[in-house]
Amino acid sequence: MDWNWFLFNFEGRINRAKFWLAAFIWYATVFSFMTIFLFVVAGILRASGNDLHFVSTKTMHPAFYLLGFPLLVIIVWLFAATAFKRLHDRGKSGWWLAPFFIAPGLLNKLSDWLDNPILALLVSALSFGLCVWCFIELFCLRGRFVRLVLYRTVLLEGNERAQPVRPRPAGTCQSQRTRRLALGPAQRD
Repeated sequence: MDWNWFLFNFEGRINRAKFWLAAFIWYATVFSFMTIFLFVVAGILRASGNDLHFVSTKTMHPAFYLLGFPLLVIIVWLFAATAFKRLHDRGKSGWWLAPFFIAPGLLNKLSDWLDNPILALLVSALSFGLCVWCFIELFCLRGRFVRLVLYRTVLLEGNERAQPVRPRPAGTCQSQRTRRLALGPAQRD
């Protein structure tokens, strides 16, 4: 497998298994770097004589946040590249990342600003629904490209030219699955 294409390129398609592998790589990378970062910060604070019990986002020096920025850029790039390819495998445009990942964050911020608790709950439920839909779409559903290749393989199976397979006359023995594959998409419904 070409790891450069798999993790950093935005062209092509990947199936569910490769997307799960990419998710494992994201989490392993984040966990590894965060562990190393934690040990480095703890070592610096111990060497400077600071007590580790009083470390918070308010007392942390801004330079420590700059150390984590390259990791953030790399993880966002890895995620975007693999998610684009997975969406292409599902037959969707890469622009579907906007409702799947940008909209839930914006909706959660909106629910924080709303004074009406019922409306805030509805906006939060919409955000949660988009996240669940994203998970199902990217991690659980089979790609549409597989069905297209299977259909083309059946059509080209003994023919050099892609001619549609004609259905057998009624009464002949043919399984329902074979009949669906032999019929064109317009004749199935």
